[in-house]
Amino acid sequence: MYYTLLMHDSRMSLKNICYNLPERNSHMKESNIRTAGYSDAALLADTRISQLNDEEKHPDGDIRETLIRWFEKMLKEKSLYQVIIEDDAGLAATGGLITLPFPASFFEPQGNTGYILNIYTRPDVRKQGYGSCVMDLLKEEAKRQNMEVLYLYSSVHGRRLYEKAGFEKSEEWMSLYL
Repeated sequence: MYYTLLMHDSRMSLKNICYNLPERNSHMKESNIRTAGYSDAALLADTRISQLNDEEKHPDGDIRETLIRWFEKMLKEKSLYQVIIEDDAGLAATGGLITLPFPASFFEPQGNTGYILNIYTRPDVRKQGYGSCVMDLLKEEAKRQNMEVLYLYSSVHGRRLYEKAGFEKSEEWMSLYL
């Protein structure tokens, strides 16, 4: 199921985005929030594989090296904005944002469209605010980049998080696997 979010709500200071997480979750006090860099490609590839396994989308074959190359390329080119939240056990949550090169339309007059991907929260810290924090950070970055609309594809597991973040189901998107 695809979801969309029109970017019309007010801007929020970056320092305020995840300010209340320690009050919602005592484990967040020791967390580090940062953007991914080139050296995180292997970590993000492994996280993507964990995400696919959680969604029961088991790849036919080893895709790790392909994923590492993809993350290296996207991070080097700065085509991917990827947020990482770490705790004492390592990566707790992550999510990414890329720009889609769409032409302008009546609903998106500038053609500034984003796609959210690779949303993942480690199973032992789910439902503790990490995913919401990642979504808030990605939405704020989209506003900073003057994006007019965000799209994402939701697994069954992520729908509640995305709806809570303001996304609405979209029946317009269709797919063709070749």
